[in-house]
Amino acid sequence: MNLNRNSEKTIENTVGCYPKYSEESGLQQNFENKARPKMITEYETGLFEIDDFPDYLFEIAHVPANLPWNHPARLKFDDRNHAPNTRGSLFIHIYERQTSKFAGYVVFQANEPDLKSDCVVIYEPHRRKGLATFCYDLAEEYFEITVSPSELITDDGELFWADRRSKWQPTAQREGL
Repeated sequence: MNLNRNSEKTIENTVGCYPKYSEESGLQQNFENKARPKMITEYETGLFEIDDFPDYLFEIAHVPANLPWNHPARLKFDDRNHAPNTRGSLFIHIYERQTSKFAGYVVFQANEPDLKSDCVVIYEPHRRKGLATFCYDLAEEYFEITVSPSELITDDGELFWADRRSKWQPTAQREGL
């Protein structure tokens, strides 16, 4: 998936580029090895176009654990309710391209020793299009570790995780061989 910065709607302190997602990224290996998530050290944000989602814009923000309480970003990206041992948070806000309406958001916390999201909201007309999956894949690539399931999970979340786990298993296991 290619991430392209939307040059007309650039936000201050923008980031340059995110890693490309690939099927060969070794996500299952990271999950089994339980490595520590990469740490976010600076506040950065930007608005991106994603080739695989031409009807949406993605606002992506890196929020370090030590962001001052009075930083202006706290009005939109407030991570103070997250775990005390955090290595930073990744906020992804999704907007409809034509209307600029909010389509959903996902917030990831890189805690010690894992990466989780207790806050996933994709509004009904935008579900089942791969938006949440893309956000999870992006977070895993960025933090260099696999997202662990949250203890807080809805019925839709159960379906999401059942599908996600099935992709981690070797083909023979998925097919019951």
